[in-house]
Amino acid sequence: MKSLIVPLLVFPLLAGCAPAPVYPLYTSVQVAGSFGYAEQRISDARYTVTYTAPVQRTYAYGGERRDQDADRRVALAYDLALWRAAELALAHGYPAFRVAERNNDIQVDVRHDAYYDPFPDFGHHHRYGHFPHGYPIYYPSYAYLAAGVTLAVEFRRAGAGDTFDARATRERLRAQYAQATAPGSAGY
Repeated sequence: MKSLIVPLLVFPLLAGCAPAPVYPLYTSVQVAGSFGYAEQRISDARYTVTYTAPVQRTYAYGGERRDQDADRRVALAYDLALWRAAELALAHGYPAFRVAERNNDIQVDVRHDAYYDPFPDFGHHHRYGHFPHGYPIYYPSYAYLAAGVTLAVEFRRAGAGDTFDARATRERLRAQYAQATAPGSAGY
């Protein structure tokens, strides 16, 4: 009887240690929680589509490199919002859609961690402070980049001028982001 009780007591403890689920990059924000696509119906042929990219930690905390990282995150969010818009258009029987409005949202949260470094390398571009005893403190800076894109899209029966072919757009983005539907691709 004791041999049966021990596994029954240990199993609930192990179940609490299960790893968190890893969601695909191209998934609903309702599923993933902190990233993904969402849509809101405005009318039969008009939707607002939003994609929020996973937050990226970067050590390019200033200047041109951080701007490039932010631009890549916005481009990713735009592409995946377009993908979702193409799927919605096709699901509602429309072969084309037009982006009537686009809004980008970029948030940068710069952080500094401090710790004692007995052998500092003063050749790197970091800020240094001092302990009261004169020992240097190293402040590595990094930033969290959050990017999202919101599109106001109008579904169309035929393509003209500034419209996207829904099927071609979906297939192009599906090929470009081939791993986006695989679990664990959110670290893209």
